[in-house]
Amino acid sequence: MKRITFFVSSLILLTALSERVSAQYYFYDSKYYDSPIMFEIGASVGAMNCLTDLGGNKGIGKKFVKDLNLGKTSVAGSIFLSATFQDMIALRLEATFGQVKADDAVLRKVKASTFGRYERNLSFRSNITEFMLATEIHPLYIFNKYDEDKAPPRTSPYLLAGVGFFSFKPQTRANGTWVDLQPLSTEGQGFAEYPDRKPYKLQQMSIPVGIGAKYELSSTINLRAEFVYRILSTD
Repeated sequence: MKRITFFVSSLILLTALSERVSAQYYFYDSKYYDSPIMFEIGASVGAMNCLTDLGGNKGIGKKFVKDLNLGKTSVAGSIFLSATFQDMIALRLEATFGQVKADDAVLRKVKASTFGRYERNLSFRSNITEFMLATEIHPLYIFNKYDEDKAPPRTSPYLLAGVGFFSFKPQTRANGTWVDLQPLSTEGQGFAEYPDRKPYKLQQMSIPVGIGAKYELSSTINLRAEFVYRILSTD
């Protein structure tokens, strides 16, 4: 197995319980909020997938979505805490848990065009635990001024970027048993014959970037939909 280039958590619906100590803009349920900061706690359920050199589609392997196998999508979940300044900029700490997987068996119907990728019959899975610190930018509140006598929009699209620290543990199925791959040095990592191939670490950094939208259901509940792309350097 060569390089895992990214994993994605997508179509995440977050029901966020928020304690609004913010929103200097308007009255809500006969209450006035005059603090500039809003704190949120929440949880999510979503989907996780990955792009590797396993599986894919017909022809030679390509980068990004051409070789993404949607059938290998797994359920993921997360919990988070965020602080938002005047509905414009938020700092978010989040823990995400899920699994990524891929295999060459998905190439069966197009095996004649895969240049031996189907015949090698490789597979892997890996549990993922990630801790992310990210910044959210809400353009509607940054570039628009809202009258204090009127409520701002309930829906706020946003951009997200940050840094993550994640652990993973790639395994493959052999004779009906899942076997850890890292100790096997599958590409000669740590062998004297390959001094340039160092054993990879099972804890590494990620760079999450994404887009999302937040909808205010009430003074205490927000609903989010989000797509996050993680850039990795694993091998």
